[in-house]
This record gives sequence, structure tokens and C-alpha cells, in this order.
Amino acid sequence: MNDIDKSKSLVIKEDYATQLQSFESGFLSVVKSYGLPSKNIFVGVPERATVFKNVDGVLSNLAEEQKGGSVYLSKFLAATASGLFDAALNYLWDETIQEIRKRVIQYDVGYFFDNATHEEKRKRLHGPEDIVKLDDSELIQGARNIGLISELGFKHLDYIRYMRNWASAAHPNQNQLTGLQLISWLETCIKEVISLPYQILLLK
Repeated sequence: MNDIDKSKSLVIKEDYATQLQSFESGFLSVVKSYGLPSKNIFVGVPERATVFKNVDGVLSNLAEEQKGGSVYLSKFLAATASGLFDAALNYLWDETIQEIRKRVIQYDVGYFFDNATHEEKRKRLHGPEDIVKLDDSELIQGARNIGLISELGFKHLDYIRYMRNWASAAHPNQNQLTGLQLISWLETCIKEVISLPYQILLLK
């Protein structure tokens, strides 16, 4: 990248607030044209800018090949840019759950099922295709129980799961999330789950 390209990149990254405000204004004019509500729809631009000012450092914890398959993280950033933090949290959680499932499949699935749920439900779980039958709390508890995630990681993830259930677009609510909360949860999910190499997990 030459000096001119670097200069352009810096200008773009330092001007997040202006770009996000421009997007919001244009979109709200469309919403108004349909006669739909246009107030209290989006999280404020400063909160969105907080996420984008910090996202480079957080995403640097992911290998390039991992980034290439993280579709829900792209949706997370799209929802963040739009000021829809409740939807962004939902996408982040979808990415995290998907990654835990991938790691469980690479592990001993039968042993995982033995440690993830109660005896009666265990009878209905057989192969990798049955992982989706576990609810999120069972999935992360089972991952903790067999050492796929740490005890501290489990505590953090369980809190994010709670917030996803009560403050995301998964259910109707009027809770307000902040940019610092969102970037912190992104960092937690990446460090505790999404960035973990498969080979290390298989050795546990």
C-alpha cells in the first residue's frame, strides 16, 4: 500500500461518525416516506463509532482463514453500522454457537452428550446431527464439562447468552446496549471460542 492509499485508509477510519450519520439520515428518510416510525429506531452514532474504532484490534485475534468463514460476524458489523445493536448481539451469538457446534463434532460426540444433558434426553441423542437438539445453555455447559471452554469462559458466555435472550432481537424488548458492551462481548466470544484452534481442543 503506497502513502496515498494509507492516507485514504486513515481518513476513512477516523471518520466513522460522519459516514454512519449519513447512512442513518438517508435510511430514515426512506422509512418516513413509508409512513413508518422513525424515532428511537437506532442506537446513537457515537455508540456505533465506539465499536468500529475498536473492532480492528479485536478481529486481529482471528486468523485470516477463520475470518473468511465467519458470515455471522459480517452480519454483526452490518447490524452495528445500522445502529441495530439488538440484532448485532443476536448475530454474534449465532456465530459463537455455530463455532461451538463445529468443535463438538470434531470431538467425541457421544462423550459430549453424556456430559451435556440429563439421562432422559440423552437417550434421544445419537450422532452429530443431534447437536441442534440441545438448547444453548446445554451446549455451553457441555462444552465446559468436557473442557472445550474454560470455567471462566463459560461464565462469560453464559452472561452473554442471558443478554442475548433478554436484550437482543431474539425477543421483543426495549433494552439499550452500548458500544463498549458490544465490542467487549465480541472480544469474549472470539477469545473464548471462535479463535481457538481445533487441534488444541482435540488434545484436551
